Amino acid sequence: MTSSGRVACIANFGIYVDIGGYAALINIPELSWHPIDHPSEVVSLGQEISARILGIDLTLDRVTMSLRALHGDVGTAP
Repeated sequence: MTSSGRVACIANFGIYVDIGGYAALINIPELSWHPIDHPSEVVSLGQEISARILGIDLTLDRVTMSLRALHGDVGTAP
């Protein structure tokens, strides 16, 4: 399942995406198949993105997502 949203926050460990008023987390390893030093190398604040939902934990109020999952494996990434 995929969802679209706007990058609401960029931190050293990943980004938060506003998906309809809810903040979903994309950790650095899920941003790109290629090594990056900071999430700002891949996305910018306010950017509209689509990402695959990896998990929803209602107990902890968490949604985790992956941007790289929509780009195939490392051999096919742009």
